[in-house]
Amino acid sequence: MFVGTIHAFGLELLKSEVTQYLKYEVLNEVQQGLFVDRHSKRSGLTTSTDLHGTVLRRYRDTPHYIAALSILREAEIDEAQLDGCSIVDGLDLYRTLLDERCYLDYSSILEAAVDVLTNDDGLRQRLAERVKYVIVDEYQDVNPVQEAIVWSLHELGARICVVGDDDQTIYQWRGSDVENILTFAQRYPDVEQIAIQENFRSSQGIVETARPFIEQNRARLAKAMKPTGAQTFEVGDVVALSFVTPEEEARHIIATAQALRGVAFTEEGNERGLSWSDMAVLLRSVRANGEPITKALLAAGIPFVVTGMTNLFGTAEAEAARQLFYFMGNHDGVDAPAVERAWTNAQLGLEAADLQRAVAGVSAAKAALTDPDQKRWGQYSIQRVFLTFLDEAGVREERVPAGHGEVVFYNLGKFGQLISDYETIHFHSRPAEKHASFADFLRFRAEGAYPEGWQDICRRRAWVRHRHRR
Repeated sequence: MFVGTIHAFGLELLKSEVTQYLKYEVLNEVQQGLFVDRHSKRSGLTTSTDLHGTVLRRYRDTPHYIAALSILREAEIDEAQLDGCSIVDGLDLYRTLLDERCYLDYSSILEAAVDVLTNDDGLRQRLAERVKYVIVDEYQDVNPVQEAIVWSLHELGARICVVGDDDQTIYQWRGSDVENILTFAQRYPDVEQIAIQENFRSSQGIVETARPFIEQNRARLAKAMKPTGAQTFEVGDVVALSFVTPEEEARHIIATAQALRGVAFTEEGNERGLSWSDMAVLLRSVRANGEPITKALLAAGIPFVVTGMTNLFGTAEAEAARQLFYFMGNHDGVDAPAVERAWTNAQLGLEAADLQRAVAGVSAAKAALTDPDQKRWGQYSIQRVFLTFLDEAGVREERVPAGHGEVVFYNLGKFGQLISDYETIHFHSRPAEKHASFADFLRFRAEGAYPEGWQDICRRRAWVRHRHRR
């Protein structure tokens, strides 16, 4: 039995059945962006233009270029409408470059899987003997190239079972096609459809509020959500309110939380009072919508934890690490005293003498980057510079004040992962060029790509803000 994502299935298929792909490595999303930037011309990035004819730029336009490449490979496209589109030519360049360097990205895994499932007769025969049943979950979010894999397995004799809800299609912007589930019974033979309409997760109020809204969808399978009573409901549990400003909304949330704290309720037969940890605020985007609420919580002295954030550089220790490599890459005029100030301001319990010695060490490493007699490039890898600095500066989990060492080290570890992603693509670059390019990556591409620590984030932020006010 194989259990996994469709990408994992495609990769396992290629690695186990096609000798060519044994030596291929998979680029994650960050590494893919770095790969395109590193080979900006050969990847087609800087030979492509936007709709206004402006040439695409490294770092700034890379995410949009990569998204376009994925759509061209995974969505249903009208080739006639793409006549003269420079990104189509860029895709050919990019495909060639991936093969030359023995890399796969997530889209090329699916492309290659469809190719071998369609054209490799030997593989098709082996799969026909081996794969008898296929279950596809979240089928409403399958895109055309993924559907081609499912159809190929059906053609080889596998019995197909798909599970999904056409009312929950949320990935059209990434190429998913709800028609796959809507027309499944017409495209596949001998289909039996089983409607699972009972909703055990949501209360009666939520189900009855959501149902008339969902039923406005024009194209949908015939069904109706039904509450089961598995979740308790009282009138007033579901309310809809409008506010003039985000700050007014935040004040209402704070007042509601304060009023609810201590209210008696029964949990598993035991009565207790509601605590802060029983409450949650759900946001569409923490980055876009969370600040008024977090500010109000801090002002009210309510402890809270933020999860789902990709704001690594909102933490003082990650920003200090970024300043370190701005210095190494001659970026934004950052000098050695600025690096020392950044690490001092991070309040990690460092001794001044240790920090000064560590900054002197990176200053020497920086000078060696352009030394014509320096041949030991590996000695000045970015990861080595980072780890050496942390060691010489005396950065230790137990030294971090107020018990925040675990979160600080999580964030520094995430910065180390960021370096690892970068050096996977740039390991053989000349040292000075590599550090300069890494500084550009930190400025233009790393923001929002990595999450910060998961515990006591907000209490630590309050402590940092209080320190700055002093």
